[in-house]
Amino acid sequence: MNPPRISRRTALAMLSGAMLAGCQRADDGAIRIATPQFSPALADPFTGLTLPDTLLLDNLYDALTVLEASGEASPALASEWTQEDPRQWRFHLRTGARFSNGRPLDAHAVAAAFKLLKTPRGRRTSIGSDLTRVREMRATDSRSLVIRLEQPEPLLPALLSYFRIPEARAYETLGPGAFSTRPVGSGPFALDAYSGNAMKLVAQPHPWRSPLSERVELLRTPDRTARLQAVLSQTAHAALEIAPDDRAALASRGGRLMPRMSTSVLVFFFVEREDGPLADRRVREALNLAVDRQKLIDAFLLGRTSPANQLSSDDGFGRHPELKAIPYAPERARALLDDAGFGAGLPISLVAAVGASAADSAVFQQIAADLRTVGVTLTIKRVPPATIREHLYRGDWPGDLFALRTGGFDSLRSFRLASCDWIAPWQCHPEVDSIVDAARRSTERAERRRLTERALAAHREAYGALYLWQEPTFDAIGPGLQGWTATRAEIRLERLRLTA
Repeated sequence: MNPPRISRRTALAMLSGAMLAGCQRADDGAIRIATPQFSPALADPFTGLTLPDTLLLDNLYDALTVLEASGEASPALASEWTQEDPRQWRFHLRTGARFSNGRPLDAHAVAAAFKLLKTPRGRRTSIGSDLTRVREMRATDSRSLVIRLEQPEPLLPALLSYFRIPEARAYETLGPGAFSTRPVGSGPFALDAYSGNAMKLVAQPHPWRSPLSERVELLRTPDRTARLQAVLSQTAHAALEIAPDDRAALASRGGRLMPRMSTSVLVFFFVEREDGPLADRRVREALNLAVDRQKLIDAFLLGRTSPANQLSSDDGFGRHPELKAIPYAPERARALLDDAGFGAGLPISLVAAVGASAADSAVFQQIAADLRTVGVTLTIKRVPPATIREHLYRGDWPGDLFALRTGGFDSLRSFRLASCDWIAPWQCHPEVDSIVDAARRSTERAERRRLTERALAAHREAYGALYLWQEPTFDAIGPGLQGWTATRAEIRLERLRLTA
């Protein structure tokens, strides 16, 4: 059996790691984790929905609920809840929870924290914009919290998993900027020190989620090779977002590559200009049939995901369970293109963010190769991630497709952007929008699920995107680190410990 191949980049990282090993090892008892970035908002609890931003936030703060891998909400600060009518819920809180400054975290504290989200600034935050349907949170006693809604929201318990609760008095006294570097939460850790490239966390004195280790350090390491090198040299115990082909290097040093499934689906959205080729459904279907998704997954993602056939992750609420897989059918793709008038060839361009995922460059090049076999020439335009956001809001796409990671625990979230009503729509399918609107108005969970399934099926029928796959991410775990588990957008640091 041939040994696994190691890339030149990985070999260089191994050499650098060997030179550092033994002289800079992380052996002082602190668990060190290399992460690609810190959130620009640092420890502001009302920002950040995905890793790596939530690595810090979910371990400084608690929410009323936690979102499990299944997409269902489970108890966290709230021990139970009931829906009293379509616009009112009652949550019962656990006893004994305290903030790191010793103040009690009870129903009154939650209500005070929610008032911060109702300020003009709070409404503009990512968490505030997700909770616009919540009108009021009111404590009826120290354990009971009544939540009144502007509109029914059957998925409220899941949404509340993003509402991280700060100590409101400290937040108001310090202001959002200072609080983001001196946060007060109830999570297992408190922020002890911050510099531009490091955050030092210590076990807080009043946790209800008691950590197994006293200290954790987060190291901002934007370069992927440097993150791998940190684990190989044992200057870090773990690193987020490592390339799949780093598995052999890690294994050679006693480490391992841990897959982590995100809640996002990678798609190429079609910019459906009236006079453009992608306004023709036959062309959109042909592009879907021309890509061999399973071959790409096996070659570049270690076979750790499956081909997508809709705008939903495998465990997204409302995912349609009966939509058929999109086959790899290049001959059928060529026939559709010929029928649409592009038998002589079709040049198109893709706008994609630079370095958004470890294997993106190789994957996109292979997709271009697949498309060439049916007469489609795909030019790839790489731009900074911030530029994708700018085009989303301006609508001035310099290409015919753009790569986007979309989805979440609620499959309807994708239709906030992919809609006729978006501020700068790139596609408009009224038959899809009408179903989405009905789903958003639904008051019952079962009806919401049924209508979401219909919306996903309608978008697939229109071939509104080139559906690729649910995104796996890979983390590097060094020898001696135990307890690493990742569910959706959360890594629970209190479960980590070092072994000899």
